Amino acid sequence: KNSQMRTTVLRASIQRDAVVLRWGDSHVSRFANIWLRDHCPQSLHPTSNQRAVPLRALSHAMQPVHLTLGNGADGQTVELTWPAVQDPTRCEHTSVFASSWLRERCYSDAARSARAARGHAAPMIAGTQTFAWDDVVPCEGDRAQRADGLLACLEHLDAAGYVLISGVPSTMDATASLAQRLGVIQETFYGRMWDTGGSAEDDRAHAEAVTDTAYSNDMLPLHTDCTYLTQPPGLQLFNCAAQAVASGDTPLAGATRLVDGFQVGEAMRSEFPDAFRFFCRAHLPFQHVVGDVHVRATAPVFTLHPHTGAIVAFRYNETDRAPLDVLSADDVDAFYRCVPVLEETVSRFETAVRLERGNAIVIDNHRTLHGRYGFTGKRHLMGCYLTADDWRSRLRVLRARS
Repeated sequence: KNSQMRTTVLRASIQRDAVVLRWGDSHVSRFANIWLRDHCPQSLHPTSNQRAVPLRALSHAMQPVHLTLGNGADGQTVELTWPAVQDPTRCEHTSVFASSWLRERCYSDAARSARAARGHAAPMIAGTQTFAWDDVVPCEGDRAQRADGLLACLEHLDAAGYVLISGVPSTMDATASLAQRLGVIQETFYGRMWDTGGSAEDDRAHAEAVTDTAYSNDMLPLHTDCTYLTQPPGLQLFNCAAQAVASGDTPLAGATRLVDGFQVGEAMRSEFPDAFRFFCRAHLPFQHVVGDVHVRATAPVFTLHPHTGAIVAFRYNETDRAPLDVLSADDVDAFYRCVPVLEETVSRFETAVRLERGNAIVIDNHRTLHGRYGFTGKRHLMGCYLTADDWRSRLRVLRARS
């Protein structure tokens, strides 16, 4: 009932430069007339949903001559009639908005503050929920019926920063199928798919080809991947085909180390604001230079949403830092003073997940740092990267259809 009142317009009025809507929960929205004409649903291309009316054709003097509260297939509507003399079409034009659409896009200070609060991700959930392979990657022909399982999986990934999936077949084809169900595989100079631990010979050959410590059995420090790319992968998928043997002395042998970078940022924002501001402002250089590959990118550790200030990305890998020749002398000094604060804060939030055969973990590479405890013996993982935009696109589409 509260949700319905929130999206129900009780009163509406046309003013000289805006339309004012009073909602059932007493909130008031004020939409500029030119904004409403610019966002008219009937002025979008019918198949591409691209805008069909150029901004230069709109005027601040535009004002609807009639407003009606109606009912459409999806609930209440707000209908506005624009006079031919003012409209870019040179004909009388009617815009029909779903009231719920307008409420979600209200740009009052209160509405933007509420969206900003929702935009701050919840801290990583220890002992995150595990989803079954059959619920996420159903048999062919059952995809529509199982979309709810995929939606739940992606929702959890979005909320927690990583997600576990059980019952995954230990094959490269199954790994690729899972990746393609979640989003789109992102190929890099490491290849489209990768395999560590299949055989000692394969590992040595791949390690020599890509020169990366992931193909060793050493402990790996916490990091995000591909910091040296202008568009780092959005997700990283690991499918465990064999885990190293643990013992009383090494109970976490081969376990995956995880830290929520957003949680680190919020702790620093509160406790070490100067260091936090430095890592939001300073663009650090990262690089990978091996053989025929020389990639380099600069970026801040924390990327903030330009309007809400919420942390939207974390990027850091100490081992892939490039020479600090892009920072000023003052920033070089600040970097060496602030890095211990960053790394100490990271260490406070570490958790570990020990994958076993049939388990896969999907990690948000724009949020979650990962690493590995060292091990002896055999440990076999398969995986790949996924693009950042496509898994979020899939999540939005599934949300809209649910």
